[in-house]
Amino acid sequence: MKQLLVLFLLGTTTFFGYHQPLSHSKKIPEKIHVTLLPSPAPLTALQPSGLFVPYWTLNGKTLPNQYNPIIYFGITATVNGIDITEDGYKNLHVFLHTVPTGATKLLTVRLLTQDINETLLHKRALQQTIISQAIQTAQANGFTGIVVDFEYNALAFPDVVATVSSFIKNFALQTHSAHLLYYEALYGDTFYRLRPYDVGTIGKTTDGIYVLAYDLHKANGDPGPAFPLVSSIDYTFNQMIQDFSRRVPAGKITVIFGRFGYDWPVDHLGKSTAQAVTYTDNEIQQLFLSHCAFQGCSVAKTMTGIQIRYTDAAGKQHEVWFDDEVIRAQKEKLLLKNGISSVAQWGYSYF
Repeated sequence: MKQLLVLFLLGTTTFFGYHQPLSHSKKIPEKIHVTLLPSPAPLTALQPSGLFVPYWTLNGKTLPNQYNPIIYFGITATVNGIDITEDGYKNLHVFLHTVPTGATKLLTVRLLTQDINETLLHKRALQQTIISQAIQTAQANGFTGIVVDFEYNALAFPDVVATVSSFIKNFALQTHSAHLLYYEALYGDTFYRLRPYDVGTIGKTTDGIYVLAYDLHKANGDPGPAFPLVSSIDYTFNQMIQDFSRRVPAGKITVIFGRFGYDWPVDHLGKSTAQAVTYTDNEIQQLFLSHCAFQGCSVAKTMTGIQIRYTDAAGKQHEVWFDDEVIRAQKEKLLLKNGISSVAQWGYSYF
């Protein structure tokens, strides 16, 4: 029976953006007892925004002081533990010298490689090595807490979900024992794409969840909005908020806004013909909004997202999607209406 279910699900969806949208009515198969939380009371103001600082954006200048916390992105791991030879680790000292006095510092552990994560889930010794080394790195460099970005693609069978939850719980418990805060970063489309995360359990185990509220349409998929506020077809920002806030207290949710967009080359049907190129908000402003030098350049602004179409010098059609400040402001109002006041920006130098 399990094999038949695997074949059925594989026929319905695949990962990394090459997928057929799944019905929003389908939820992660939970062997878990889910207790849905009541709707939180509306709020009137956001907290100061957090700021993710990718290691490749560091320029030695002091970071803006209006953001708090400042989240370093970050260090990563191999099958031997935390990788101290990688640029993210080697740039730690640069990051520390740029943080404004008094700002809270969080350290991200980037666990983004599928085969390494697969090994990690099945080797307790490797889990322990990564956890211990991450905690030691955070303590040695004056971080207040750790954010774990564990990105894992698998069918959400109960045993897989339980294994992921066990790893996160173990990481959180040891981090708390070291008197550090622990946060988990989760895809915004966790429920929509049936990803193997028990969000309710993770919410109870951690000090909070960072929700990646962008990238609904992947660089290696077809064009579409970052995370539509409204839509007649796709999963929406509002549905995402409802799914997370029904399982995690609103005070534990931080929504991350992506300050970038994708540029897809497309065919005459609007289907992508290659992987999209990423442009920061600053680059989009310079390339398309201040002055668009491309042929047939058009900009359509809706609450779904900002869509730009143009033809390049080789005669190839392109489609660009991103959010502007107007859309972000509407999303922030929706967060406050749902009792969520914590946001963060991805990432430094992008806007």
